[in-house]
Amino acid sequence: MQSTTLTQLKKTPLFADFSDDELTDILDLTKRDVFNPGDSLISRGEAPSQFYLILFGSVQAHLSNPQGEREMITVYGSGSTLGVAGVVSGQPWAIDAEEVERSEIVVFPWKELDRYFSSHAHVAAKFYRALVKQIMHSWSLAPEELLRIRQASCIDTLLRALM
Repeated sequence: MQSTTLTQLKKTPLFADFSDDELTDILDLTKRDVFNPGDSLISRGEAPSQFYLILFGSVQAHLSNPQGEREMITVYGSGSTLGVAGVVSGQPWAIDAEEVERSEIVVFPWKELDRYFSSHAHVAAKFYRALVKQIMHSWSLAPEELLRIRQASCIDTLLRALM
């Protein structure tokens, strides 16, 4: 089971540059869980303590409008990571996310991962480098543009960690 998860982790941009040994160490800190349709994964306003890799299935992210109606933001599918920037920034979740279908998810507890990074600086550097690339790609930003929006607490936290 762990070899399957290891293979899937290597396919995600966040972990693509990690060695098998580094990924095995990280996987030892995680848990693999199954969620059913309608299960809440992230609740707006709560403090983040973990992030997720969707192995199979899909998760819908949404916000509630002033009338209390849910407005879909996006759907994350198999191979997607969810919540990484939130746990790194330490800011409360800005969205709600729930399962659309039965989903198998790897749960990464941030405190344990951060503790691991504290004693494995080279692995931490790979992680933060990949995270910044992922954010720049998803926002289609050049490094200079990223520096211009430092006022966003999540980005500011990431840039300080890398500088």
